[in-house]
Amino acid sequence: MGKRGRRAQYSMEFMLVFSFSLLIVLPLIMLLQSEYNQNKEVLNVAQARKVLDQISITAQKTYYAGPPSRNTLEVIVPAGVTNISVTNIDGANRKSELVITVDRGMDQDTLVDVLPFWINISLSPSSGTRKILLKAEDTRIINITEIA
Repeated sequence: MGKRGRRAQYSMEFMLVFSFSLLIVLPLIMLLQSEYNQNKEVLNVAQARKVLDQISITAQKTYYAGPPSRNTLEVIVPAGVTNISVTNIDGANRKSELVITVDRGMDQDTLVDVLPFWINISLSPSSGTRKILLKAEDTRIINITEIA
């Protein structure tokens, strides 16, 4: 076999080794990427739950301290939060449902916390650090707003 024959054989062996390597590596990369995305979504939901708990605990402290009590809170809203809202329920007992909706690809997780008093909230669902003011009003309603 001449010089050209050996070069052709080396080139063919290199292409075979390279193609087999790609066949092994590409599915592994796709598997790791999907696992990473799932873990990221789970982490976003856990962080949103933490934000909900922080707001709920601070709102209860503010409410039970009574007017004109005020508290500030710094929270980190994770990516994927699409809505932060409240539903005030009037009845024998006034209560509020604080709701945070987190997008998880094809579906959504809805995190709910029930508070034994009314609240008004105006928070942006965009991700990032937020400084929040919780203020007890004379009417025994907690106002939750962002501080610029």
